[in-house]
Amino acid sequence: MGDKVDLLQLKARLEKLGVHIDAPAVYNASPKHEKRSEAAGLKGADTSWESHLDRSSHEVAQLLDRCNRVHQALNKSADTDGEEPPATKPIANKAAAAVAAARAAAAAAAGTKHSRTAARSASSSSSSAAAAATAVAAAAAARASPSKDSKLLVRAAQRLLRNAQAEAEQVDRALTVAAAAVPERQAPAAAAIKKPSAAVSADRGSPLATVLAQYKEAQAAWAQDKAKLRREAVSCRKQAGKLELELAKLQRLHQHKTLDVSSLRAALKGRDLLLEEAQARSRQLEEALAKSQEVAAEKLCSLAAERDDLQALLLATLQRLEGVEAVVAAADATSAAMEEKVRVLEGERHAALELAAASKAEVVQLQEAQRRLQWQSQLLEKMSEVQLRRNKRKSAAIKELLSTAGTGEHSSGGAAAGKHSSSSPKAQGKHRSPGNPSQVLQGLLDELLATDDDEDGDGSAGAAGRGGFADDSTLFSESVQ
Repeated sequence: MGDKVDLLQLKARLEKLGVHIDAPAVYNASPKHEKRSEAAGLKGADTSWESHLDRSSHEVAQLLDRCNRVHQALNKSADTDGEEPPATKPIANKAAAAVAAARAAAAAAAGTKHSRTAARSASSSSSSAAAAATAVAAAAAARASPSKDSKLLVRAAQRLLRNAQAEAEQVDRALTVAAAAVPERQAPAAAAIKKPSAAVSADRGSPLATVLAQYKEAQAAWAQDKAKLRREAVSCRKQAGKLELELAKLQRLHQHKTLDVSSLRAALKGRDLLLEEAQARSRQLEEALAKSQEVAAEKLCSLAAERDDLQALLLATLQRLEGVEAVVAAADATSAAMEEKVRVLEGERHAALELAAASKAEVVQLQEAQRRLQWQSQLLEKMSEVQLRRNKRKSAAIKELLSTAGTGEHSSGGAAAGKHSSSSPKAQGKHRSPGNPSQVLQGLLDELLATDDDEDGDGSAGAAGRGGFADDSTLFSESVQ
């Protein structure tokens, strides 16, 4: 049951056994059509098997008919001899009952009306109650259990053929015994008949002569029948052997067919299980499909509601966007005006930056001029201080000159005054010479430097002053230039 059945191999085996099964045109045919086709194939196999069994039963019946003819011949010979017939009638009756039981079992397995008639004929024709009972029991068992009809039928056929073969052997033995016993019983009669025949041998037309002639003819006929019956017994043995071979062949065929039927049933059960599983799966899929459709319908409803909400939100957003676009347009207009203002302000800023740069340059120039003026004021202060010191010295010198007495001193003072006057006109000429004020200042500085050289007590201070005045003079000249 658990093994898988190859249907192609099974079909090939059935075709070898003589059962042809037509494959369906479409693989996915309906299960009812497949069951009908398989049932038709099984029915064809059963009918072929039944035909073989009928043929074998017919041959057994012919064998029994021959046995009956032998029994009738023996009865005739016994009647002519005035003796009891041999005990072959019960054997023939048993054989006939066995054949009738086999026919009844075969017909009962086939399930036809012939089963009942065969069972009745077997029970009526057989003198043995046991044979009739076995026939009726076989028929009843075949009708009661159709699933085991083939096995019971094969067993019954085997048993009946064995019984028929044994009874045929018993008939042969009875015939040989009868053939051996008849001459022994006829020998004293022949001797008794031959004794008076010598006395009445001359009388050919006497009743004894006719009886002797009839006896000789009967003896010759009996010998011929005996030889014929022996030949028939040999042929019956051969026929029984053939029937045994055919029975073995039928048994093997039946085994193959039972195996094929069992494999077909297993395949049918497996297919039924597969169909049931497929139906269960289809039901589950249908239920899942219905559930999924319900869920999909619910989702569609929820999605439709969400779509309506989103449409309302989109309309609101569109309105807001329209308002925003209006605001943006106004903002664009204001931004354009602001950009224009920004451009104007940028121009003004550039002009202001230029003015700032110019003012910075002017501030720098003014700072430079202020620094120059401060330096010039400082220089003038120093020059005034120097001039004051010179004037003080001059006044001191004049006072000293005035205080001195004598002409020599006066002449020396006059010479010194002449020098000073001669030097001062040069300085005055220098101061008065037309030209730049820088040249005038430079002359004054030279004059001051010359006066500073004459100072004895202020050596170090004079050097420092000369350095400072020199630096200031150079800076002043550079700034003026």
